[in-house]
Amino acid sequence: SEKDAVCSAESLINQAYKWGHKAIAITDHGVVQAYPAAAGAVKAIRKSGGDFKLIYGMEGYFVDDSAINIAEANARQIKRYHQIILVKNQVGLKNLYKLISKGHLDYYFKTPRIPKTELTQLREGLIVGSACEAGELFAAILAGAPWDELKQIASFYDYLEIQPLG
Repeated sequence: SEKDAVCSAESLINQAYKWGHKAIAITDHGVVQAYPAAAGAVKAIRKSGGDFKLIYGMEGYFVDDSAINIAEANARQIKRYHQIILVKNQVGLKNLYKLISKGHLDYYFKTPRIPKTELTQLREGLIVGSACEAGELFAAILAGAPWDELKQIASFYDYLEIQPLG
């Protein structure tokens, strides 16, 4: 994310390409500010004869719809979780833009939030990951949730991330 990274999208892409990687995912926090710069860097690689793929994505702030309905009067009580949303195709890119718009216009409170029903309705063309220690699954594991609950939470995601607490 341009706003919380220590290096630019261009430098990340160029370094990944120099290391021989074939692709990189760009996942801004709640926005897509790095996309133009990232696309420009990939275009420059291709223009020079290189082959490289950019995977568009976003680290979103996911909320349970029931929490929004119950806590509308006191939005501070709504638990939000991180999740990674990656784009598979043009339909997915359009759906990601819709989710970002809805998060900023309809469900914003300190961060652009994405309710589960909105994500479910606009999931075509997207790959959804469980994210970091701020993700729903990781939080449930740390809270000691029962196995059946963990399996139910995990079933919502297309892939699961396993990261160290540090």
